[in-house]
Amino acid sequence: MDFDSYMEVQMNIRVIGIPSNVGALYTGTELGPKAFREAHIIEKLSKKNLIFDLGDLDIDNTSIRHNIGAIRNWPAPKMMWDKIMDHNNIFVQGDFTIVLGGGCSVFTGVFMNFHKFYGDQAQILSIDHHIDMKVPSPDICIGATAFTLYFLTHKNQWVKSIDGFDNKKITSMGFNPKTLDATYSTEGVRKYDKHILEDKPRQVAEDYLKNLDADAKVLLHFDLDAISADEITSVYMPSPDGLRLKTIATLLKVICKDKRIVGMVLTEYSPSLDSSEDASKIVQFLEEIFI
Repeated sequence: MDFDSYMEVQMNIRVIGIPSNVGALYTGTELGPKAFREAHIIEKLSKKNLIFDLGDLDIDNTSIRHNIGAIRNWPAPKMMWDKIMDHNNIFVQGDFTIVLGGGCSVFTGVFMNFHKFYGDQAQILSIDHHIDMKVPSPDICIGATAFTLYFLTHKNQWVKSIDGFDNKKITSMGFNPKTLDATYSTEGVRKYDKHILEDKPRQVAEDYLKNLDADAKVLLHFDLDAISADEITSVYMPSPDGLRLKTIATLLKVICKDKRIVGMVLTEYSPSLDSSEDASKIVQFLEEIFI
């Protein structure tokens, strides 16, 4: 980067990959970080930002795999979260961090690291086709992805929940109301469903920021299954009735300009399903947000 370009730098952005599939039944999401790198994410974001590439964590995706309730592949997800927690420079004051997943279950470990760094200021904004706050049942085996937010907010036998962190510090956007039932513990979560978001993305962004605590530090979780499957097909669980990528871009162009938003976790990209240029689409989307 030459001197003139350096003077135009908008942000310091830290980029780290977490190539994990341990929270899922099938493989594929562990290839996400590599696909984004091959789509030149570092080079694209470097046009106007100072990038610190932290590389990819070394995740063991093969050692423990089973389908025994209540949590698939347990304790492999916890082993992954412990490795994330051991990383001391994912977050730095004044920098924006982009985490390239990996399956949704990486978010639990990333947020525990985030909360360790920011403490009581830490909050979550989740853009997802689902609200990952299902209550575990010993009678049913489900991937750790479905319990991502539950683990962080409720006392449970699998993960030490965060003292003082509860549903009121979580905002969910873009979810399909039809995916919720009595097995989800979402009371207190601030909600903007997919119908509200697709109608008024800019107004949703402005309303969210207006009501956000002045000293908040927000980690944004963007699950790519929030995007309609006819736009992005290479997702672990594509959503035929998801949002347009343009809608989410309109939302995030407003939200990510706010200094209280200090990180993004991008999950569920599965290039094993990719028959198009989906990785390039996502990188172009990120370039549009951060350039």
